[in-house]
Amino acid sequence: MIFRCISHLKITCATLLLYFLPMAAMNREGAIYYGDTHAHPNSSFAYTTASLLELMSFDALNQIELINKPLLLMVGDKADTAYMSEQAYNRASGTDTKELFRLQDSTHIQTYFKPNVVAQVLGKLEEFYKQYV
Repeated sequence: MIFRCISHLKITCATLLLYFLPMAAMNREGAIYYGDTHAHPNSSFAYTTASLLELMSFDALNQIELINKPLLLMVGDKADTAYMSEQAYNRASGTDTKELFRLQDSTHIQTYFKPNVVAQVLGKLEEFYKQYV
């Protein structure tokens, strides 16, 4: 049925590939990390209906302007998710002490395990905690 709709709309395979390939590439690294190389042995890698609905309705930016303490956001400079951290930084108006720290040579998933990126994270956290905690 979907293929009938697609052919009716004159959408070509090339159009579909142009739309879906970037999304697939963006999720590939996470799928490999969570589903293969770092998968928990008891994980089914499947969402329950309840958790998926909670995930879909969660808004990390809701009331972010209420943060009135020093705020440090760290993001990989090659992360597909960087725009989310940039939005959070821009909307966090309740504090004058905020920083968006870009981790060099890193995607979102690589911030978890890549040794040179983890070293950047730890160095920045140490600096931040010494100054504000």
